[in-house]
Amino acid sequence: MLTGNYSVMQILDKATKEWNLTTRHAKKGLLPTPLSKSAMYKILSNPYFYGYFEYGSGIERKLYKGNHEPISSEDEFWRVQALLGKQGRPLMQHKSFPFTGIMRCGSCGAGITAEEKVRKYKNGTSQHFIYYRCTKRINKTCPEKYVEAGNLSSQIDFLLSKLTISEKFQEWAIKYLHEIRKNEAHTKIDALASKKKEHQQIMEQLASLLIKFSSPENKDGVLISDIEYQAAKIGLIARKNTLEADLQSQGQVIEQWVELSERTFNFARYARVWFAQGNTETKRAVFACLGSNLTIKDKKVAVDLHPVFKTLFANIELAEAEISQVITQQSEVTKGENVVSWQNCAVLRRERDSNSRA
Repeated sequence: MLTGNYSVMQILDKATKEWNLTTRHAKKGLLPTPLSKSAMYKILSNPYFYGYFEYGSGIERKLYKGNHEPISSEDEFWRVQALLGKQGRPLMQHKSFPFTGIMRCGSCGAGITAEEKVRKYKNGTSQHFIYYRCTKRINKTCPEKYVEAGNLSSQIDFLLSKLTISEKFQEWAIKYLHEIRKNEAHTKIDALASKKKEHQQIMEQLASLLIKFSSPENKDGVLISDIEYQAAKIGLIARKNTLEADLQSQGQVIEQWVELSERTFNFARYARVWFAQGNTETKRAVFACLGSNLTIKDKKVAVDLHPVFKTLFANIELAEAEISQVITQQSEVTKGENVVSWQNCAVLRRERDSNSRA
């Protein structure tokens, strides 16, 4: 629900069909039944899941902190309430708008809602308009005004245009990432072999240490005392555990970085098209992927870009120009030489060095 990409009904469908969640009955003999729509809304609006419970009746009903372990934070709970339509009792939305539930007012922090209005003309025709505005649930006198949907979409399209890359840039980026993966594979194999060898030596040392400590000749700790044995064993086991963790995670960092970069480059190549041609869910997903703290203030959209976008596209225009120049100068270089050409691009080299240090 927190992603903003799923409606309550979509979550209910997944919960019942994929996760097989059901109700449970306190009375014997009653069989569990699939969750209902009202049950799903009740679950998503129940403060019990962030550590609190309601007790009492009427005006005396209050919220109390429980001793049970919560499964979400209070902030996450209230974000879900905003996605449901309002803070407190959830409001079922009958019409879906692409940007409701994922944006907040930049002035008061309340959620953003949408309204559809019809303008009728004297000639008998009419025109539909969609406006986004602050719900004013936090500040009833919030000064923020309506923003027309077309205006909002244009602003988001402009943000996407700043992250859009050319086909040449994408091709070069993917080739370079695969070169990194190939070169890293050779380094990883050497490091892996070295750590496996050390791990085997430690296992042999542990076995030898145990034999020495438990041998008949070590009666009364003549060969090695109990304190010496425990100290040596603890040190070897600690190193063994460290090596095993390293062996398990070996190469994961670079592989995850390469995979994330590939997805980022693909997103940057096509996100603007997806946004322009997609349905409500696609537009919402593309916009949400840009980052966090999506707000509207003074009729202007603001987004805290995802760190990946900030790093890879801080100097996108200059990088594009450098790559175009290199491609023009070396149109027939081999794949291996492409890496050298990329390294000659000052902007891209600085970005990669910065990533390596991070």
